[in-house]
Amino acid sequence: MQEVVTTLTASQEKLRKNLSIAVIHGGDKNDEGSCFYQTYNPRATKTYEPVARQIAEALKECGYHNVVTLPENAQLVEQLQKQNVDIVFCNSGGLQGYNPMSHLPALMEMVGLPYVGHNPVNATLLDNKHLFKQALVDLDIPTPRFLVCHSCQNSFADFNEKITRRFGSNQGPFIVKPTSGRASIHVNYADSIEKAWELVKQTQECTSNTVLVEEYLPGREFVVAVSGPVVKKQQQLICKNKPFAFSVIERHLEQNEFVFTSMDKKAISSERLLTVTDEQLISRIHELGQQVHAGLCLQGLIRVDIRMDANGELSVMEANPKPDLTRPQPDKTSLVCHGLPSENMTYAELIESQLLNAISLRMKALPESIPHINRIIH
Repeated sequence: MQEVVTTLTASQEKLRKNLSIAVIHGGDKNDEGSCFYQTYNPRATKTYEPVARQIAEALKECGYHNVVTLPENAQLVEQLQKQNVDIVFCNSGGLQGYNPMSHLPALMEMVGLPYVGHNPVNATLLDNKHLFKQALVDLDIPTPRFLVCHSCQNSFADFNEKITRRFGSNQGPFIVKPTSGRASIHVNYADSIEKAWELVKQTQECTSNTVLVEEYLPGREFVVAVSGPVVKKQQQLICKNKPFAFSVIERHLEQNEFVFTSMDKKAISSERLLTVTDEQLISRIHELGQQVHAGLCLQGLIRVDIRMDANGELSVMEANPKPDLTRPQPDKTSLVCHGLPSENMTYAELIESQLLNAISLRMKALPESIPHINRIIH
């Protein structure tokens, strides 16, 4: 990989001048021509268009001349052809339908355009929390015990029996959440089996999807961002020997706040985020995040959510496949970007790092898939 990074370093000006990039945000299924017929989306709808424009501006700040933003919809392939796009930066949660996080990368795979982000399988895996947790178990990465509840299971007696088999003597509390979603929407605390069952039925009704019941861990809560090994920092391009883990933050939980409040309800201000100074703890959190990224052979950026149990042991709760990349502002920030200053890294460098990771990965593993980019470089 170091040889690839050396080539990229020497070719940066060529890429900035000639590479055509499209940053894709979610479309609006209500717009005319966006889809053939409107269907259902179990994820809460959000286009992420403002953040896509911030990403595009950051790439322009880095010197890339040809950057556009486009919505993910039925017209996308035609628009990509019209703009002569060389590579796509995925910043979409999907237009509609089930497993919407996988639709954009799957479409790019079909038409042969390289992209920044997770491949379709990993996008689905990360966005379906029950599948992700099963993968963690296979990788021997600690995660809270859990039970998957399908909509066809509608008997409390059956639910109670399964809870007993899965959790033993633990009669609660639990966290009940959709298997697919964002921003802690429909994620709730249940202090008993009866309350958990009530919330399972409510969540199934709201999402028309599978629901996860998870053992509640009472300890501190942390997040860590993890990206590929290619990092742009202080105008220098480097390649690490493992995934790049950064921005370790403790999420401040207020009294009787069992689930960190959604950004849709309350802005993520610096007062809600605590700096972690314990180097040993930071190292443990980094290692957990890197195990997730490397163990699943991930291509893109993730945010890993971690909790302590009553004994101070760390467990991975979930991994966000499309963490918020809002540019930091004085009154609000994103969890991923909050720790950039301590890395001596700018927002624009973080964004460019994602682009260069995607290119370097294909240069190393699948050079035949990017002949148009190779022509720019060479």
